[in-house]
Amino acid sequence: MIFLKIESQKAFFTTPNIEVRPEEMSKDNLFEILNMVFENHDNIVFPDEEELNSIVNPIEKEIVHQIISKIKELHANVPNISQEIKSEFPDLDN
Repeated sequence: MIFLKIESQKAFFTTPNIEVRPEEMSKDNLFEILNMVFENHDNIVFPDEEELNSIVNPIEKEIVHQIISKIKELHANVPNISQEIKSEFPDLDN
């Protein structure tokens, strides 16, 4: 599942419900992206460096790098977070 697309040297964060430029990202948009990463952990596709380097606007590029950094942190911790939730709340449905 792709959460970032780059077209014409411009980045767009995407989910099935949104497509938003990095500089226009709201906390609700970010929450939706993070939720998608959490729920689809095994299917997340990260952009490669070549794609990221094709973004020409340096401010946009920095925003994208910062958001991707946090998404990677979450992605790496999803198994631990899921296990903690299951052990704390065993009666919750997945």
